[in-house]
Amino acid sequence: MTKPITKQKRTAAPYELNMDVVPPFDPGKRVGRAPALTPQRATILFDYLRRGHSRNSACAAAGISVSVFGKWIRDSREPDADEWKIAFAAEVAAADGKAEENILGVILDDISAGGVESAKWWLERRRREDYGVKTHLINETVEAKPDPAFQAKIERAKDAASIQREIVLMLNREPDKAKWPPDLRAAYERMVNPKSLTIEGG
Repeated sequence: MTKPITKQKRTAAPYELNMDVVPPFDPGKRVGRAPALTPQRATILFDYLRRGHSRNSACAAAGISVSVFGKWIRDSREPDADEWKIAFAAEVAAADGKAEENILGVILDDISAGGVESAKWWLERRRREDYGVKTHLINETVEAKPDPAFQAKIERAKDAASIQREIVLMLNREPDKAKWPPDLRAAYERMVNPKSLTIEGG
């Protein structure tokens, strides 16, 4: 007997700060104000970035100005950049990569467990030519060439996208396609046939 697939919750390891990413602190040097990037702020910043938060929300949580954050990244590209800024920019890139790895892992786990929405999302983005909904590209072209035949193509594309959403919802509610309404079942059969993905008259 085959065991049912169960989703496993992913837990990210706690972030351990690399002290190279913060400005060196000389306790004997008198300063007018505390540095903008302290170890505590850096830990919060990179923890948020690694979990997939935007740079705006990560900076807000860490108490760092977004404009200052951007300046540190730009400064890191200069020939005479401070070593900590170079390390900081590298850590930002690593945090972004870790976030992508974690989030994609969750999506792929859900697909393995039968997640229809995650599978649809993956196909639309990784196999855009065959499965992506192209209405946004068509709409951009309309402004340059608004002829009736082209408008008809747009309406058919919008209808196809609407039907696709209905099919996904039906897959979740009723896996047995024999119980589907005949028109929706026929639309599903056309959708899974690659030849049916081409818009008529194109």
